[in-house]
Amino acid sequence: MTAKLPKISFTSRAYRLFKDALGSHEHDLTAISLRRAVVLLSIPMMLELVLESVFAVVNIFYLNRLSVHAVSVVGLTEAVITLVYSVGVGLGAAATAYVARRTGEKNPQGASVSAAQVILVSFVMSVVLAVPGYLFAADILHLMGAEPEAIRIGETYTRIMFAGNLSIILLFVINGAFRGAGNASIAMKSLWPDLSVIRGLISVAYPATLQFLIASASWIVIAALVAQYGSAASGGYQTTVRLFLFFILPAWGMSNAAATLVGQNLGAKLPDRAEESVWVSLKYNLIFMAAVTALLVIFPEKLLSVFIPPGETAR
Repeated sequence: MTAKLPKISFTSRAYRLFKDALGSHEHDLTAISLRRAVVLLSIPMMLELVLESVFAVVNIFYLNRLSVHAVSVVGLTEAVITLVYSVGVGLGAAATAYVARRTGEKNPQGASVSAAQVILVSFVMSVVLAVPGYLFAADILHLMGAEPEAIRIGETYTRIMFAGNLSIILLFVINGAFRGAGNASIAMKSLWPDLSVIRGLISVAYPATLQFLIASASWIVIAALVAQYGSAASGGYQTTVRLFLFFILPAWGMSNAAATLVGQNLGAKLPDRAEESVWVSLKYNLIFMAAVTALLVIFPEKLLSVFIPPGETAR
């Protein structure tokens, strides 16, 4: 007689998978099952973005207890800073695409060079964005419709955000490189400019940058329009946006998992598997977003009441 293997509970399987996803063990994402690959990549990426969004939510929680002007100026600055996010998203997408492709080709040296080059481009772009943002901070807030008091207390904050934009861009770029590698640690040994690699990176980065710029432009316009109705209206809008992003960013993590799998499988000459990875990621993302939509539709007032004290902004 053959002994029956003990059944493993769903909780135990989920715990093992979670532990495996956050462990240091490297997986060949072109060989394991796609469902497992998507989950292994999605868990750390979703947690990363959840932690980023927690900062934004906690920030707005305390700002609402300072003044409506504080919420307004931070929100308007964040709206303009989406231009920096656009550059970061584009360069991060290029880093993911190049590193994933080289990793799929089993070429870690090529992945390392690509990551180093995109970091160099990040330094250049940060200077281009920092100088005008720092010098014209008050003018930017005025154009966005901020009230004089909001400009007075918030000009310094806007200057600091623009001056330190490199940290924002590098957050996207370095995380993009690690995502492309499938969470592998790749040493960057060469930071000497390689124009051929840089040209290729820019050709991949600019479509993603332009795509995000379109969304950013709409966010800037809406934020400016709402600001015309005063700091209270602007504060309420900014709080709602932060709460929305808290739930939406984890879905972005699953999308990043799809990008990594596509890049690595194309590098391994497995186009059919690359296409299938998109559909598997899409399925999981739809399930997640359906749950989030139900939560936001059923409990909007209760969710907002946690962050906005009673008053004009809440109304």
